[in-house]
Amino acid sequence: ENHTLSTYFDYSSYLAPTHERQHDYKYFTDRVERVGFAGTEVNEVAVDTKIEYIWELSDAITIDSGVEVEINQIPKVTSVSGEFAANGTLVPFPGEPLNQNVDFSRDVFAAYLLFKNSIGEFDYQLGMRMEHSARKANYHFDDTADQTLAVPYHKKEVDFFPGFHSTYSFTETNQISAGYTRRIRRPRYYELVPLKQYSDPYSYYSGNEALSPAFSDAFEVTYLTSRNKDFFSVEVFGRKTTNVIQHFSRIVVSEKVLTTPENVGRSLSRGCEVMGGVDLFTWWNLNTSISLYAYQLKVNIDNAERMEDKLRSDCKVNNTFLLPKAFTLRWGLYYDSPQVMAQERQSGLFYSNLSVTKNIQNNRWQLNASCFNVLNSRKTTGTIRGDGFLVEYERKHKPYATFRVAYRFNNQK
Repeated sequence: ENHTLSTYFDYSSYLAPTHERQHDYKYFTDRVERVGFAGTEVNEVAVDTKIEYIWELSDAITIDSGVEVEINQIPKVTSVSGEFAANGTLVPFPGEPLNQNVDFSRDVFAAYLLFKNSIGEFDYQLGMRMEHSARKANYHFDDTADQTLAVPYHKKEVDFFPGFHSTYSFTETNQISAGYTRRIRRPRYYELVPLKQYSDPYSYYSGNEALSPAFSDAFEVTYLTSRNKDFFSVEVFGRKTTNVIQHFSRIVVSEKVLTTPENVGRSLSRGCEVMGGVDLFTWWNLNTSISLYAYQLKVNIDNAERMEDKLRSDCKVNNTFLLPKAFTLRWGLYYDSPQVMAQERQSGLFYSNLSVTKNIQNNRWQLNASCFNVLNSRKTTGTIRGDGFLVEYERKHKPYATFRVAYRFNNQK
């Protein structure tokens, strides 16, 4: 019997408040106005820790268990929307909430147990994960009488996530697998902070403190055949998601559009994915995946129900080139097909990423330079249609580059 105990701990905190501003210019015949918002986050603290215990009862049986803790606290999040004066001072728009701020926190405590076993050519694993989450988003603002009003919000939840996966090997190069997992997509913190914030002259954005996580139940069956480093696989899958999270817009006071994240309904995806990888040459590896699936979204919001359907297909092509002098070049090409959402229709998009990596001193040092959207092709068009309004848009993403230096210590694998 072998026993392994490992732990991980990460703590981060900002030494000073973080600031965010947006400036838009409105041109008139006799003047120019600067409008937008200014926001801050004060004393954010994030803690992420994990303790894992692995017990190998035999060559075939393993028990994996552990606990995880994720803590995220931002005691003060502020936002002011208005007009910027000549000296840079932000004057709130008439009717704007004054001195609005949110005390936000979300803590997630998890425990899991995973049982693995092998019986001849058959491998399987059973797992269960339990998560207890507690969050708050207490909203404060001043009314016209200079009184501070508080709108508290607290929510606690306990969720369970079972999982099962099995594999049967017909030969050393052919196998079939099947599995089921239940997953969660928690809202991002800014989706939960209920601060009304300027987006453009016609619209605002606000988080939704009552937003629920989205839960997905995924089933998949996969056939895989391989030869040396080459492989080919076909996967048939189904995925059902409840509490689907999407942006939803409504017309509010002064004919402005207010966009908030909402649980818009439930979705169902059914289809297949074909994947393959091959060494075309000793220095060139090609990895490709193509998926084709039917997507259905049953929208249920604002006392209205309807069904949205879309046949989707996505493609990924990844090339890896081993170059002289320990250089590695990676070139990826990606296509995402058109999407349909509760209010939005979005066109497909194509983009490409390129990176070069250099290893030095037996891989102890690693230098990486990456360029994203290298062909400057990542752009989408779409429409957002709601009660009493229609928005047409075009979004373009500019190419950008990053450079990274990493050092690997002796005790790291």
